Amino acid sequence: MLLKERLVVAATRIVDRNEQLSLRAIAKECGVTAPAIYTHFENLSVIEQEVMHAGFAELARDVQTGILSEKDPVDALLAGCRAYVNYGWEHRNRYRLMFSAGSFALNAMDTFLAAERAIERCVDAGRSASTDTRSDTYLLWLGLHGVATLEKPTRLEYLGLPSSDATSYLTELARRMAQIA
Repeated sequence: MLLKERLVVAATRIVDRNEQLSLRAIAKECGVTAPAIYTHFENLSVIEQEVMHAGFAELARDVQTGILSEKDPVDALLAGCRAYVNYGWEHRNRYRLMFSAGSFALNAMDTFLAAERAIERCVDAGRSASTDTRSDTYLLWLGLHGVATLEKPTRLEYLGLPSSDATSYLTELARRMAQIA
């Protein structure tokens, strides 16, 4: 693996551990000096961009894998939604960086577009009443983002709701936002 790739992997590990991301921390993680980083990256923001880009690529891959795992268009949409939320839960700190950094990764739209195509397939199959798949996808994305960032195992119990129903709540969210009967 090239040093540039190792630096991004090291930065990702630091983010995943919820530690302060700095050039010094990245260098230490890779076993190089901090000045060695400058031959590959102008500054820390560029490394954060690379971590975000890699994160969005992983998220898109997971969502697309979920969608492709099902033949039925509604089941495919729901599998993609579960994959999205699971990614946010499994990579909380990375997910937070992806959506809170001051810049926007160029591939950030890939996941949104995969979800939009999944809703369009539901419409084409006569399973969704959506007349504006772009807006409905945006509403779905807002809901999924909320579940991925806000939901904790104890939150449902705190609200007096059975935590065993987390999957059914996610399914209902997706069905309502995609206007699936």
